[in-house]
Amino acid sequence: MGNVQLSREIKMLALGPQKSARRFTGYIINGVRYHTRNREKKRTTQNSGVMLKATTENYASARDQSPISGEVTFYGILTDIIELCYANDIKFVLFKYDWVDTARGTVKKDDFGFTLVNFKHLLYARNQPSDEPFILASQAQQVFYVADPIDEDWNIVVR
Repeated sequence: MGNVQLSREIKMLALGPQKSARRFTGYIINGVRYHTRNREKKRTTQNSGVMLKATTENYASARDQSPISGEVTFYGILTDIIELCYANDIKFVLFKYDWVDTARGTVKKDDFGFTLVNFKHLLYARNQPSDEPFILASQAQQVFYVADPIDEDWNIVVR
């Protein structure tokens, strides 16, 4: 492609990650402690809840030529933490989540303005190769979930 200069970091990433990865049950990033759901089963604290705000393009139909940017909020429970290592000490930490399927009516607001989520319907429940259950650890915003005292299928999101 002509005289395109690639940075050393891009060249290292192009080689792909090392064949081995590290797995964790807990991780601290941006001053916040995260634990996987399995690790916190033995604890009285909850550190596995997350909220992710993502900007996406929305189309009114398949023929729409004018997409509108919008923010979508996802809610999940941390299930795995994986560190991928590349050459020259380049590392990326990925968090894997069970994400609430927001398209199936599993997120709602109550009369008091609280956000509630229902974990009975999850995205990527079938573990397909096209699934995207991972985010970079740096993208996570920690929340915790409080069981709704009126309806046991719902949890209140607390930031």
